[in-house]
Amino acid sequence: MRFPIIRRSNDDSQLAWWEWLLVPLFYPILISLIILVCILAVPYGIVIVVWMWVRDRRFVRKMHELGRYIAWEHVEPYLLAGDGTLVVEQAQKDGIRVWWTQDNITERSPLPPPAEEELDYFRCDAPHPFVSWCYDQYLANESGRAFLLEPPFTYPNGFVEATFFRDKYPKAPVVMSVKLV
Repeated sequence: MRFPIIRRSNDDSQLAWWEWLLVPLFYPILISLIILVCILAVPYGIVIVVWMWVRDRRFVRKMHELGRYIAWEHVEPYLLAGDGTLVVEQAQKDGIRVWWTQDNITERSPLPPPAEEELDYFRCDAPHPFVSWCYDQYLANESGRAFLLEPPFTYPNGFVEATFFRDKYPKAPVVMSVKLV
């Protein structure tokens, strides 16, 4: 007995006879894998969120121990008067840190700060030279001079822009930076 030759047409949407036999096996396996990934994603997401929260709390505690933490209420009068500089440090999926220093960073810096559009919050390229200088002088964990703050604000979704703080404190200089560590 001769089997007829089944030719595939140029239309890729038609399956050969033997491929139709695999369809009832393939779809349940695919759906099971999708369900498994969804089920595992929830606890993984919870673990990541808890880990980031613990990491941030440890950082705040470390800044307390180093004497580099100031309560927002103590800094707010300086911001209203325009004394010092507010530094906003952020990066993709890494949260926001707000720092304050008595220095006017833009006057002390050997480099001009970059425009906000030039900042690489995704950390794909080498950091802007001003960002590196600002980190070394003011934000480094052990040797920095700026004080960590915890503002009582709810931030908008996405990256926070300098106008968010300038609207609240029009006299205070605000410098935007990228988290390097």
